[in-house]
Amino acid sequence: MAKCAHLDRLAADVEHGETLEAPRHWPLVFLDLDDVVAVNEHYGGLDALDAIRGKRIDADLVFERLWSPMAREILVDLHARHQGHLRWVISSTWRLNFTRAQLQEVMRRSGLACVADGIEPKERWSTPHFPGLTRCHEVLDWLRKHHRGEPYVILDDVYSWGRSAYIAPGVEVPRTRLVLCEEWIGLQLRHWPRIVAALSKP
Repeated sequence: MAKCAHLDRLAADVEHGETLEAPRHWPLVFLDLDDVVAVNEHYGGLDALDAIRGKRIDADLVFERLWSPMAREILVDLHARHQGHLRWVISSTWRLNFTRAQLQEVMRRSGLACVADGIEPKERWSTPHFPGLTRCHEVLDWLRKHHRGEPYVILDDVYSWGRSAYIAPGVEVPRTRLVLCEEWIGLQLRHWPRIVAALSKP
């Protein structure tokens, strides 16, 4: 599969230290991490956090084995398919423990630089955190504030998203925008057609 193509223009810092923003019409990917990209077979979020803080002597191994190889390859290919014209919003609970810069560092050191470079800037980089509400509420709030009609897809897992239907029936996003992965398995090739379809139309 294709290698990760970097958008140097978007990754570079401008004079005042702010990252240049991607055009707002580019498609959006809402990305959960646990059970989507990180299946916790070897390492998980806390291992990655310790690694970037210099608390792991095996940091290189942590980054090498942090993600599911299949899921990582799918995200890299998705980036290549769109010639890098994707924007990424982190919906994972990792956003509660990592800053945007820390998560970008983790991704760059673990083979997902293409995602790191495309993470939305400022407050748009992640969905809000609403204790007591659901992942669906958080994504919908982000969309209400920032969505401008561009295509989007939500990559999540059955357990995390499934709580939404149980806790708040009737609060939902269009099913055609939602790709749910199985716990401990993560993103698979069978999800590819649904992802491509969601990102192909507003």
